[in-house]
Amino acid sequence: MVILSTWPLVAQDGPANGPPPSESLQDSLEAFTPQARLDQMRQRDPELDVSYGKTGKISRLRGLLSDPMTGDGQQVALDFFTANQSLLGMKDASSELSVIRAKTDERGWEVVKLQQIYKTLTVEGFQLVLSIDDQRQVRIVNCRNYMSGIVLNTEESVTSSWAISMVRAHLFVQKESGDGPTAVKLVYPYAGKTHLAWKVRLEAIEPLGEFIYYLDAHTGEILNHYNNMKFALNRMVWDAQAGEVDPNQAAPNAPSPTVLRRSEGGGATGDTDVNKVYDYSGDTYNYFNHANFGTMDSFDDAGIKVQSIVHWKPATDPAGWNNATCCGGTFPNLYARYGDGDGFTFGPLGRDKDIVAHEYGHGVTAFASNLIYQDEPGALNEALSDIYGVEIGKSSATDWAVGETAWTPGTPGDALRMMDNPPAQGQPDHMTSYVVTLDDHGGVHTNSGIPNKAAYLMAAGGTHYGITVTPLDGTLATSRTMMVRIFHRANTTYLTNSSQFNAAVLATQDAVEALFPGDAAKLATVTQAWLAVGLPVNTSPPPRPITVGTFFKPEQVPFGQDFLAIMLLFGCGSYALFKRSRGDA
Repeated sequence: MVILSTWPLVAQDGPANGPPPSESLQDSLEAFTPQARLDQMRQRDPELDVSYGKTGKISRLRGLLSDPMTGDGQQVALDFFTANQSLLGMKDASSELSVIRAKTDERGWEVVKLQQIYKTLTVEGFQLVLSIDDQRQVRIVNCRNYMSGIVLNTEESVTSSWAISMVRAHLFVQKESGDGPTAVKLVYPYAGKTHLAWKVRLEAIEPLGEFIYYLDAHTGEILNHYNNMKFALNRMVWDAQAGEVDPNQAAPNAPSPTVLRRSEGGGATGDTDVNKVYDYSGDTYNYFNHANFGTMDSFDDAGIKVQSIVHWKPATDPAGWNNATCCGGTFPNLYARYGDGDGFTFGPLGRDKDIVAHEYGHGVTAFASNLIYQDEPGALNEALSDIYGVEIGKSSATDWAVGETAWTPGTPGDALRMMDNPPAQGQPDHMTSYVVTLDDHGGVHTNSGIPNKAAYLMAAGGTHYGITVTPLDGTLATSRTMMVRIFHRANTTYLTNSSQFNAAVLATQDAVEALFPGDAAKLATVTQAWLAVGLPVNTSPPPRPITVGTFFKPEQVPFGQDFLAIMLLFGCGSYALFKRSRGDA
């Protein structure tokens, strides 16, 4: 063990060589209060930077946090937290933390991401990030998403099969896809309480989506739910022939009507949509497989096939992303799908390079930070895809429009989103205009305008809400590339799955210091850009409206439900979700 290497942090009148031999190491560790430990750290590094969360707990440490330590990143991280567990209120770091992955950046720093565990169960949304410099000294610890003092009965009262049945009833599922739903037991902090919960994942064709549900494993109450399907490369382009098919069946020997039209190395076809998606997905792959991104090989950086489906449900479902492979999924591939549009709101989606790159970006995020597709994390997820899409699909260095080719094809000069001017398409560009809503998974396509505007300011500069931002570089094209690299590094290294906007500020700052060491001007640009859109903020936006717990009148029960389904729904449904015409059989 190398725990003792972190022990020169002692009071001036204390022993010079760590705890007295008569004490056990664990007893000594427990004897240190958080403040005493911080005081000792400041003796090592007077410039120690400590940030606190809303509850007064430490959320981030930055400075010289340890002596050189031996072992790989996983061992260093676990040893550091063991030696300093009193800072966070940990009881046993070795059993409370599990390493997700470790990566080495351009500086030779190793960045380790860890998952919080409680009695072998994942604590959903609670991850930590620790950075180790090239001298094997711990330099940064992001611990905002750590919860101390969990006390929870981990024996469920509700079975996983019952939870799945409840989800089916809540969705009124008509047709499922894939290998069937899954349920994982975990700890779920939500709405100010900590729950033992079943996380149920169910893919369906009717209604269409990859649905994530959290149900209290003691009471059966539905706590939260959202649709994780995002609205991607060996390339393969399939033709749904305007059918309503299961994207997970788009594989060799797939049933009709899905037909493989073009695969890697194949010549052009007579279908414009097939050829455009094939070309654009290849361009996007090549963009990521470039030195700026560490020659990234497909979404997962491991060469997974890049598969797309064109002519998918033309008007009703224009474009989307299927997350089947990552995060516990069982299907062999990821897919992007592109409809033909209705000719008014959308033209053919696969003919818009921005949109193809945007969907590919969702695949990158799924394997990188895996940002939860709801509220602020979901808006960050969308913003990252917009950032990738607008850069890969740009017509010039001044092109900040997203999806202008497909959006309202009969109206020139508009776009799906405008990163330089989000309000032009109904998005906020400052936290004072943050939209609190139940729609669109908490406004993920709306509130993404805030980080989008910050990204634009980093690249182009300007004055916004009275704050002036100097661009990252004097040449706009170079500045844009730098901005995308910064967000990409934040996505792949520093963001966690529950990161909110405040965390994105820190993540992009960390990314600047990794990519451009010692460049104070670039760090100032990133900081000022976030300040210009109102970030960081001291308080989170108001909570989303809660609709679970609504009781039904008989006419509000979905048509065709039997008595058992009605009992499952009673007391935990949303009027908006369940009101259904009795004529709709």
